[in-house]
Amino acid sequence: MTPDELLLQLRDIHLPDTALSQPGSGFSWLPFACLAVILLVLLWIRYRRSRIWLHQARKRLKEIGASIDATPADNADAQQQHNTDLQDLAKQIAPYRAVTPFPAAVFLPPEKINNSRLKQIHDHLHQVVDS
Repeated sequence: MTPDELLLQLRDIHLPDTALSQPGSGFSWLPFACLAVILLVLLWIRYRRSRIWLHQARKRLKEIGASIDATPADNADAQQQHNTDLQDLAKQIAPYRAVTPFPAAVFLPPEKINNSRLKQIHDHLHQVVDS
């Protein structure tokens, strides 16, 4: 076969007369919708996690406050334990909220901290958590 004969046989192959595609059908919203759903789920999870520490801090503050109220004024060991608990709670809250400036009672020696000063620290942390 000669090249001219081969070309004559190939001339029978034609493209379709009309294109079957519709305008705008090449763009898909599905990837963007999936991305938006994933982003919303991640934001919701982050929001829930950020609220968990707040709930735990409020619960712990309530427990410490009730314990401070129930502690007799002459029980130095319990007062020192409450002071330690409040300072530990302040350390846990600090990454999420600004706990400073502390009341002056925080900087006193442990033997000078009484129930009224513990209540000052408790009230300060309560204001920090509720703000």
